[in-house]
This record gives sequence, C-alpha cells and structure tokens, in this order.
Amino acid sequence: MKRKTTTMITVGVSYAINSIIRRPEPGGRSVRPGGAVLPDEEARPLMFKIHTKGYNLSDIDFNELATWTEGYSASDISLICREALMTPIRSMDQAALLEGANPRAPNRNDFLEAIQTIRPSVAPQELVRYRNWEKEFGTA
Repeated sequence: MKRKTTTMITVGVSYAINSIIRRPEPGGRSVRPGGAVLPDEEARPLMFKIHTKGYNLSDIDFNELATWTEGYSASDISLICREALMTPIRSMDQAALLEGANPRAPNRNDFLEAIQTIRPSVAPQELVRYRNWEKEFGTA
C-alpha cells in the first residue's frame, strides 16, 4: 500500500503564531514551534570560550561578559565574539597589514564595544509569546 504524502512549500512566513501551525498532520502529529530558550548565565561563559578558542585572552573575564549578555541568543554571542576578534585587525593600518605585522590581542574593551554594537536578536515579548504557546499547547 502506497503512503500518501503532502508537500507544502512556504513562500512567505509570518512570525505570528497562527492556527495553521496547530493543525495536526495526517497521523495525528501536531506541528509546533521549537522552544525559544536563551543560554543562561552558566552557559554564556562557555559559549564565549568556545567561540574564542585559540586566542590569547587571559585578561578577559568571561563571567563578566556573561552578565553583560543576558537576553542574548547563542547566535548573538557568536557574532559578538567575531566582532571583538576582528577589532584589532580593523584598527591596524594597511601598511602594517601589508608588512605582515601581527595585530594586538583582543581586549575587554573590544568585547564591550561589540556588545554595544550587537543587540539581542530575540525581543523579550517574543519569549513571552513562546512561553504562552508552550503553556497552551505543550512543548515540541
């Protein structure tokens, strides 16, 4: 017996949670959004360490950075690290780069400037909406 499959192609997606997401698929399964969980203060320092592995950052307090980045997603933290690690290279002039000079090590200020530049990508009201969704319909 051949199984009937249904294919849906989405051209545009609204960020609003609507009834089509709650509609059960054939077989009784429901499609639900994944949980929107942001890294906690224990996970954020580890994320900074992972994204800066191989760099000499002995003067950086990753716990302090974790405090400054409450409400940031894992992707946001990755962008902060990338921005902070590129700052020393951007501060060099072209002549020094052409001569093969090594850039200075990233410092605390590079990370704080990156945190000011890169804002959290998940709005607090979005988290409330996801939590309300999970309360009403359960988790995925």
